[in-house]
This record gives sequence, structure tokens and C-alpha cells, in this order.
Amino acid sequence: MTSSDARNGGLGRQATFLAGATGIAQIGTAIIYLIAARSSGPEAFGQAVTAVAVATAAVGIIDFGTNSLWLRETARGDLTPITLLQRSYGKLLIACLVLAAAATAIVVLAPDTNLWTAAPIGMFLLLSQTAQVPIRARARMSVIAASLLIDRATGLAVMGTALAIDIRGATILWIALVSGSIVSTAFLVFKMPDREAFRSARTIDLHPWSGSGFYGLSSVAVSAQSLDVAILSATAGPSAAGLYGAVNRWTQPMSLAVTAFAQSAVPVVARYRSWALAWPHVRNALWMPAAAMTACVIAFVTAPAVVDFLVGAAYAQSADVLRILAIGTLFAIINQPLAVFQQSLGRDRPVSFATVSSVALQLILVAVLAPQYGAMGAAWAFVAAQICICALLLVTLFRSHRPHL
Repeated sequence: MTSSDARNGGLGRQATFLAGATGIAQIGTAIIYLIAARSSGPEAFGQAVTAVAVATAAVGIIDFGTNSLWLRETARGDLTPITLLQRSYGKLLIACLVLAAAATAIVVLAPDTNLWTAAPIGMFLLLSQTAQVPIRARARMSVIAASLLIDRATGLAVMGTALAIDIRGATILWIALVSGSIVSTAFLVFKMPDREAFRSARTIDLHPWSGSGFYGLSSVAVSAQSLDVAILSATAGPSAAGLYGAVNRWTQPMSLAVTAFAQSAVPVVARYRSWALAWPHVRNALWMPAAAMTACVIAFVTAPAVVDFLVGAAYAQSADVLRILAIGTLFAIINQPLAVFQQSLGRDRPVSFATVSSVALQLILVAVLAPQYGAMGAAWAFVAAQICICALLLVTLFRSHRPHL
């Protein structure tokens, strides 16, 4: 264990802390969505979650894998704090201009919709994610965990305030999400290492995507995955999107343990540049993927009762959707560490191919299945994509040298 690992408490402790905080944050996210869903009908809620989906996809396209690449290079010591800031400034400036132009166009061309809210949601989400890079590279997951809690606490406070003054409807969802991103970003900047670099980074790098390559393709594909809601809405109607959107984010708490495990392990794997050397630091936290799979089984069994209790009879059909999503999440739990570990070891290209092809399959299947099967079709498309990416990643793993366990 390096001095950095010891100082941060080791991967197992950091991952456990991050998983706990992420779990609490996901509960906060679920409550925010539940409040928005219960204070509006499926159609209005469907429009709101469509805007969130578009924002998430836009962030992935604009980021184009830079955050993941910068994390790896910073963890290795190949990217200085000043260069990191210069590239971050350039990316955020370009993002601001692009999203502002997009919001203006939407207001002019589609004034009766709330899709313009995707712009502020996306901008501040990108800002928050970019601010996490230098902290994640130092494996300071306790700071990341605190920022997640601050983000969701702020969102809940905004939702609570809106209800207290009798402001209801799905439109308050975007305000809560943006407010959380702003406050959490301020906290991240305050806790950022090497803050003296802010005084030295006086220029802006207008080519921040240099070298992102296959990282970018993978990132865009993952973000484009959220377009399943938009495609579902376009092909099967806002009501189907509302039934799907009411529960599709509930799979995130199921996999929060493996997400924390993968995120905590990335800087360790990148630093050691070898799976064999990183393995002793990773294996102690393998209980976390097992816990995530257990959560999926519990969600499958309890879906009808949970959906009825949380969102009511209007969303009864969402129970079957949640069950199917739980099946797909079992494969996603395997896929996430497989993908990020191989990327951290420099195998960007095969991971990119697996991710892009699988997400393309998912979105095509949503467009094909949704008109007839509605939200159920979108859920089965998710399962098919996860099985596909799992198979491709396993092929990539076995074609490379076997890890020494």
C-alpha cells in the first residue's frame, strides 16, 4: 500500500464510505423524483424526465471522455494541475456557449415545451463532474461522498421549499437538480488540492479533447443510453416515458456498491499500471459487487409492493418494468468494473467498441419495441444491451493477458 492509499484509508474503506454516501444520495434522488411524479401526472413528469435525459446525453457528448482521461493521467502524474485547469476552463467555456445556443433555439422553435431546461441541468452537471476530477485522482473519495450528500440535500431543500409555498408540478425538478449541482461544486472547489494552480492557470486551452479518443466514444455511448427515455416518449408517447422514467433510476441504488467499488479502484489501477500489482489492493472490496447483485434480487421480488407504495396505482405498470430493469442491472454490475479497469490499463479501443455497439443496439431496440410494448419494450432493450456488452468485455478480457489472481 502506498502512502497515499494509507492516508486515504485504503480502497476498501474509501469504497465503503463512498457507497454509503451514494446510497443516501440515491435515496435523496428517488425522493426528489417521487415528489415530482406525485405532484404531476405521467405526461408532465414524462416531459421533465425527458429533459433530464437529454441533458445527461448532452453532457456525455460535450465531455467526450475528458474527465475519465484526465483522471487516469492525473493519477499517473502525467497531467499537471495547471494543465488540468486550463483544459477544464476551455471545455466549460465551449459547453456554456453550445448549451446557451441550444436553449435559445428550443425556446424559439418549441415554446410550449420545457426541453430548454436541459441546458442549465447539463451545464451545471458538467461543472460538478469536472470539479471532481482532481479529487478523484487523489483517491479522496470521502470528499466526493460529502459532495454527493450536499448535492442531494440541497435538491431536497429546494423541493421542500417549493412544496411549502405551494409550488407543485414536475417543473420544479430541474430547479432542484441545478441547485444541488451549484452548491456541491462550490464545496468541491473549496476542497480541491493544488488550489494555488488557480492563480497560475491564466490561459484557456481551447482544445481540451486532445487525446480523449476512445474514452470519448465510450463516454458518449454511455450518456446516449439515457436517450432511451426520449426515444420512448417519441415512439410510444409521454405516458409510456413517465411509466418508465418513474422507476428507471431506481436501478441506480441497486448498483451503488459496485459503482463505488469501481470509482475507488480506478485511480489505484491507473497508478500501478498493472492488474497484477493493483489486485492486492482491489480484492478486499469484492464484497461490494456481491452486495449489489443481492440488491437486484430484492428489487425483483419486491417491485410490485414498492412501486404501489411509493408512486401509487397510477404507475402500477411500472412494477413489471422495474423487474426487467433489475435483471439487466445484474449484468451491468459485472460490466462496470470490467470496463473501467480495462480503460485504466490503456485498453480504450476494445472497451469503446463494446460500449458503442451495445448502446446502439439498445436504442435501436427501444425504437423498434416501444411502439408495441411501451415501457416494457424499453426495459427489455436495456437487458439486451447489458448482455451484449458483458459478452464483448469478457471476450476482450480473455484475449488480453489473464490477470494473476
